[in-house]
Amino acid sequence: MKAPRAAVCLLAGVMVSGCGVVVSPDESRLRVFTAGDASLVDLGLTDAGAPVDATPPPPDASREDIAADLGDDAPADAAAPHDLGPMDDASDVPVGADVPAADGAVTCATGLTACGPACFDLGSDLRHCGSCDRACAESEVCLGGNCQCAAGLSMCGARCVNPLIDPAHCGSCNSACPAGRVCAAGRCACPSGTLESTRGRCVAIQVDPENCGRLGHQCDNDEACVAGVCVCRPGLTLAGTRCVDTQSDHNHCGRVNNRCGDTMACVAGACTGRGACRSPLTLCGADCVDRSRDPLNCGDCGDACGRTDVCIGGSCRTTRPETTCLTCPCAACSADRQLCCASPSAGGFPLCVDASRCP
Repeated sequence: MKAPRAAVCLLAGVMVSGCGVVVSPDESRLRVFTAGDASLVDLGLTDAGAPVDATPPPPDASREDIAADLGDDAPADAAAPHDLGPMDDASDVPVGADVPAADGAVTCATGLTACGPACFDLGSDLRHCGSCDRACAESEVCLGGNCQCAAGLSMCGARCVNPLIDPAHCGSCNSACPAGRVCAAGRCACPSGTLESTRGRCVAIQVDPENCGRLGHQCDNDEACVAGVCVCRPGLTLAGTRCVDTQSDHNHCGRVNNRCGDTMACVAGACTGRGACRSPLTLCGADCVDRSRDPLNCGDCGDACGRTDVCIGGSCRTTRPETTCLTCPCAACSADRQLCCASPSAGGFPLCVDASRCP
């Protein structure tokens, strides 16, 4: 540790006691001098004959720590000197180092190509096939940089199709199946659960009243095909060998074999005076029926609709059953279930139909 300096004098144009040095008032700089300072320059103000010590300071002489010298008898600054000069970083970079490019360029392994921030194999990548951002379609694969149809698919137009199951390109690109057919093993066929009839159409033998249970087996006009069996239409009841509407049938009023008197009529399942059969009901013989809805008396007494018809507004409308519905609403009917699941007979006749307009 250095010995404490004897005194510190701040010279600002006055002579300070104990320093032995006078500075003229026009001195423009502020200097700090200490007793025992080896670098002190003799200004020649007190000893004109003394030679000036021209010996330069040692090369490693550090700068004076002014902050530490402001106080009397302040201890010397023993901290190691700081290198305040500029850093020379050029010598710190090793020769041949792999320094990333300033623009963020990506270096890819052999066989890969940079597409944005990542590397891809342009010969097989589905998103970058042959060149960056050239994506293949969903049904395509990238082979040798070219988008091609996957195995088992064929190019028809601008897309890949499976000719074994595609009804628009069944077996070949220009072979489309008729409406209602499916493509199975490259051939047009009827959907599962249906058979091809002698007239060349696909029929559902579980619900088709003209092909009920088997091709060519027809149900009667008052019957429906349910699970491949001819049964009375919903709303009708089997009475012997025929189906009747117990809500209006004079001989089976309310129940089978409950006959009303000769002067009576069956109205809403009860034997009443014929005068009770009022509009919209009409007497057809001894039966009080609604001719606008009754499939056995549609529009006029005795005019029965066909087995595939329904009576709507007094007219028999040909329809094709879409499914069997015994209760309403029926989930298999169209979006407007209550309208499609109609009741053409007075007793409630739920039937889902595939028609141009819901009954």
